[in-house]
Amino acid sequence: MDSSLDLDLLINTPTGVHEVDMKTGLDTMQGISDAVRTITETIVSKEVPERKTPKNKIRTSMKNTIFGSYGLVFSLDAYGDVKESFQLIGKSVIVELIEYYLAEALDSDSRKLSNKAEKLKDELGNSSIELISVLRGQMLKDAHKVTQHFGYSTNLRYRRTKDKIETLQKFDENTYASLVPKENKKIQTLEVAITRFNRFTGNGRLQVKDNEDTQAFGFLGYKTVENYLRKKVASNLSNNTGLGDNQEMEFLKIECYSYERRDGKVMKYMIKKVL
Repeated sequence: MDSSLDLDLLINTPTGVHEVDMKTGLDTMQGISDAVRTITETIVSKEVPERKTPKNKIRTSMKNTIFGSYGLVFSLDAYGDVKESFQLIGKSVIVELIEYYLAEALDSDSRKLSNKAEKLKDELGNSSIELISVLRGQMLKDAHKVTQHFGYSTNLRYRRTKDKIETLQKFDENTYASLVPKENKKIQTLEVAITRFNRFTGNGRLQVKDNEDTQAFGFLGYKTVENYLRKKVASNLSNNTGLGDNQEMEFLKIECYSYERRDGKVMKYMIKKVL
């Protein structure tokens, strides 16, 4: 069985732009490569790797450039005793979880996980918290070097087949802002519906009443949050899952503060209390 994924990354330069600073481009590629390797090694070994070396059992290999674009095709490969685990989990589940953990670390939205991927994520337990923390460090800061210095976005894509290429994560000014947000300590009272919740990390997505978009949320000091608050959030998520067209969402009233971009756009709500 195959134990390799075909991926690529594409730097979205404007038409007519023919230069990207080499170090900045390489830093971006290295950051994305490190993030993908770290997520995958955590999935197959059930623990976050301490450091990345050419001898790691999950590695990335350069393949070729994308003709006419600033991009690189590369593979994600499993070696040694994790190869069997990689194959048992399967490519589709590993791709799902790469997308999921990048989205979690960047407070962005992602597709609903399959039952198999959801079960594997739950089995990771506290390793999920550690993984997200590690990703939000130097790896994802490096992944945004092109955005930081030039304002261009970069796409990480899965090459399912030659003609079917799916974007797993876009690294742009919005996702970069999630790594360096401004804290707004003003307490707000909002009515919200929970649309996604990770009971291990305390992170999720919510929809503010009368607003169509969802926003990331978390809890301050989640390990110390009382169980009844977790249950309220989980219960609200359950009640808002699988609603029909004529059914209305159920809302919770919360007290929270926010993390914002420099322009004031909210990136994440931090829940202090469920009223």
